[in-house]
Amino acid sequence: MTGTNILGYKITEILSSSNDSVIASTSNNYILKLVDHNTTESKSYQKVMKMLKRINSENIIQPIDTFRISNYDGTVTHKADCDLYDLLEDANYKRSHGLRLNIALKIMHDAILAVSEIHHNRILHGDIKLENFLVYFPKDCDSKVKPCVNCGRSNKNKHRRSHSCVLISVSSVDSKCHSSPSQRKNDANLRIVLNDFDTACVLEKEDEVCFSNLGTEGYASPEFLNGHSLPSDIYALGVTLSYVWAFARKRNADPTIIAMIDTLLQRMVSVDPKERPTAEKCLQSFSILSSRIYPNNSNPASLQMMNRINNIYSSNNCLIVNQIRYLTHINQVKTLNNIIHIQRATSKPVQLV
Repeated sequence: MTGTNILGYKITEILSSSNDSVIASTSNNYILKLVDHNTTESKSYQKVMKMLKRINSENIIQPIDTFRISNYDGTVTHKADCDLYDLLEDANYKRSHGLRLNIALKIMHDAILAVSEIHHNRILHGDIKLENFLVYFPKDCDSKVKPCVNCGRSNKNKHRRSHSCVLISVSSVDSKCHSSPSQRKNDANLRIVLNDFDTACVLEKEDEVCFSNLGTEGYASPEFLNGHSLPSDIYALGVTLSYVWAFARKRNADPTIIAMIDTLLQRMVSVDPKERPTAEKCLQSFSILSSRIYPNNSNPASLQMMNRINNIYSSNNCLIVNQIRYLTHINQVKTLNNIIHIQRATSKPVQLV
């Protein structure tokens, strides 16, 4: 299939394939996904993806082109520089002993914001993990694609008179972090994008739950196999952010604020789903805390809001933490003298039993 030209997109590499779908990179630096439109995968998540299109967030994956050809629905997205797993494993950051604090905070804020936006629209992602957050460095962040006013197609591609645009699940991955040194100078302006909604569903009712057993071990919540809802995403997000937070350099930060962020992450991975804060509360609290993380950064507006944090944290949990202590009950995370070891999850969610 390599070398095939599909409506102007020349396939250069097959990234993954199954009986029903193919994900490939193209010569013009795009990711193309083809899915058999007769499958459950293609039909079930059109509703989710249509809602995502209405959200129109820069932190949620958005297609730049959609089409139907033969028996396949096609979706095109911008290729990312890497995913969060690759970013944390990148040699440049390892040599510098972790992420600069402002970068870690930006990553965490973007990730929480993305989940907050889908949860506001009652969308359950179902497979949140490091590998499903894409990283775009400033060069990619600045690129804008103006869609066709009639069909939403990119004006960089030749407009086709006859087509049937069908929005389907999107996946855009690049295997390695390949940003240039010049990009890294401005990497605090990176953008984090939530990706891969293959396992997502729309929860129409407040008490509705999902009984899918497709997920990723180490990120799946304790209640996952017994029916899960939005709090399950919060658990997986807590695991994901704990990896990022563990790599952050916190030397000059306010230890009390550091401890409160620790507490937030711990509450996100509470065994009881009712004990986990909502994505909206996570976003509100994290925004306030991150603005107060440096001792000399006094913001009166943030100080007035600080009392609202106490609605989430109990005072006896706000202890100064000198060493990383996240998720010791999860085998994937091993903490020893602030050195974190992570392993790449499977590229596709698997059945959990």
